[in-house]
Amino acid sequence: MRVRYLGILRLLYFAAVLLSFSALSLGQSASDRIKFNFDGYGNPQRPFPGYVGPFQLGPVRIQGSGEINRRTGAVISGGRIGHSDDLRDRRYPTHRTNWQVVRLLGFQSSGGVTTLRLGVQVVGSNYSAICPIGTYGIIELVDDNRRLANRLTADSVRTEMPNPSAMNAEGTLACGTHTHGMNNADYSWTEPPQGGYGIWANVTITGGVRTPLQITRALYPQNIRWNGPRGNATVYWSGDVQFPVNVVFAPRTCPAGINCITERRTFYSPTNPFVATGVIWCAGSGGFIYNWDYEVYLQDASGAISNRVQTPGSCR
Repeated sequence: MRVRYLGILRLLYFAAVLLSFSALSLGQSASDRIKFNFDGYGNPQRPFPGYVGPFQLGPVRIQGSGEINRRTGAVISGGRIGHSDDLRDRRYPTHRTNWQVVRLLGFQSSGGVTTLRLGVQVVGSNYSAICPIGTYGIIELVDDNRRLANRLTADSVRTEMPNPSAMNAEGTLACGTHTHGMNNADYSWTEPPQGGYGIWANVTITGGVRTPLQITRALYPQNIRWNGPRGNATVYWSGDVQFPVNVVFAPRTCPAGINCITERRTFYSPTNPFVATGVIWCAGSGGFIYNWDYEVYLQDASGAISNRVQTPGSCR
């Protein structure tokens, strides 16, 4: 007997991150939060590649910490950076500036190497004629625990000022002397010439790496009567998500003569498990057993897709 209509559905699933509402707002997962802490030092005392003049020589220090939202780019807390130059500059020998992180520009973590690019703004300067308050720049932090030849880590700190380009009252690049690179390598132009002494960088970056979204268990009635009561589905999950989340219940295969429907539902509030009422049903002329071949998966606002869980059953 030809079946005129079959709808096996609507297995609803919605995933959300288990949040501490005192710490996180709805829609922000633990993996959205990136914490950083760093300090760097360099003491060039001899000409180096790109050397222009003695105003580039002398100890430079930088340090800062904070927490930033990976998804929105906004600063959650901290983000203040202290910077000092004690250079061989007759007019400006001891320059002190404070910077504030204003936005996340980039984040990448792969193979044990994490790179963080931050937009910063000068909020304090004792020589505003050459480094005006309000100047923007970029700082790049690399947390890399691989070892160099000297057995120190490959961490690094790099600053770029100004970015975007801007001029100071003297007609030169604003804060242009504050472009630096610091790491733990050995260089002949630092004093002493060993990494960890004449130059160093210590960077720690945590968070920001998402725990994969997973359906851990799906419970549902495996036998549904033709044109009978609809069945409920209970779905358990784990991992990180960004709201809203679509729950997709879709056919893996569908034979000729059967109308197999893909259903999508969107959810905005977290709970675990999600109990979906009346989402699995069979409609049609009936009179025989039909074994359906369906699966359920999740897709969140970032485009991340969970594992696909097979949900076989039958219309009887």
